[in-house]
Amino acid sequence: MNKANKLRQSESNDSSSIVMLVERLKGLQEQLQQLARLSQGLSSAHAEDLAKELGEIGTSLAMFVHLAHHDPLTNLPNRTIFCDRLKQSLAQARRHGRSVGVIFLDLDRFKTGNDVYGHDVGDALLRAVADRLMQCVRSTDTVARLSGDEFAIILQDLERWQDAGHVAQKILHSLSQPVELNGREFVPHASLGIGLYPGDATDHNLLIAQADRGMYRAKERGGACYKFFCDELNAQERLF
Repeated sequence: MNKANKLRQSESNDSSSIVMLVERLKGLQEQLQQLARLSQGLSSAHAEDLAKELGEIGTSLAMFVHLAHHDPLTNLPNRTIFCDRLKQSLAQARRHGRSVGVIFLDLDRFKTGNDVYGHDVGDALLRAVADRLMQCVRSTDTVARLSGDEFAIILQDLERWQDAGHVAQKILHSLSQPVELNGREFVPHASLGIGLYPGDATDHNLLIAQADRGMYRAKERGGACYKFFCDELNAQERLF
C-alpha cells in the first residue's frame, strides 16, 4: 500500500476517533448550556462555584479539540490537519498562481535503533526531530507527524522550485547535528522526497504520492539525502 492509500486509510481511522471526540464535545456543550441556565438568580457564592465549573469544562473542551488535531508525542499537527491544510494551500495557490511544495521525510534505520535502545529513547529522538523540523521552516508552513518515524511538510507560496531544495538541505544539515539522549549521542539521518504543485500534481493525494516516490528514490541512494519526484529537477540540481 503506497503512502497516499495509507493516508486515506489513516484519515478514515482518524475520522472515527474524531467522531467519538465530537460526541464527547457535544456532551460537554450540553453541560455548559445547562449550567448557564442554572446561573440565573444564583447567589454570588454559588455563581463563583459555577464559574469555576464552567472554566473546567471549557478547559476540557479545548483539550479535546487539541487532541483531535495533534500528535500526542510531538504536539505537531496530525495527518488529518496535514491533509486539510494541504487542500487549503492548493486552493489558495490556484487562486493566486503560486507554487506549493510537499516534503515527505522518513528517518533512516529508525526501527533498528528503536529496538536496540528502547522506545523511550526513540520517542525522545522523535521529539528532537520534530523540534528541529519546526526550526527549518517558516511560520506559515506546516510540519506534521503522520505516523511512526514519518513526517510531512507543506511549503506554501514557493517563488522557485529551488526553494524547496534549499529547505530540504537545511533540514538535512540540522538533523546531522548530534542529539544527546541518556548519555549517548545520536545522529538522526533521514530520506526526503519533494513533490511540487502544479508541476508534479494538482490533486493533494497525488502530490502526496509524488513526494513519497521522491523519498523512496532518496532511500535507494542510501538515505541521508533528498530527491525531487521530477527527474528533470534532480538533473538540474546536479548542474549547480
